[in-house]
Amino acid sequence: MMTLVEYKNQFGKLPNEKNCEMMSKKFIKAVEAGLIPINQLIEGFGEDWAEYLLEYNTGVEQYERCAIIRDALYEYRITKELF
Repeated sequence: MMTLVEYKNQFGKLPNEKNCEMMSKKFIKAVEAGLIPINQLIEGFGEDWAEYLLEYNTGVEQYERCAIIRDALYEYRITKELF
């Protein structure tokens, strides 16, 4: 997956609202399914993308989504520091 910077360089702008909604739903679905360890999910998805989706969902006041993304990022960072 391309980084957020690469996406902006290639497309000239950040993802639109429709894309952010879709990515948010896919990310949350993956977290809630629990089939992929959080560290692998964040590494595959991209920490920068997870941060961006957290900001997006804060802006549209989707606080339940924010909590899920925030907790996933927290778990990822704790795991990353331990290993």
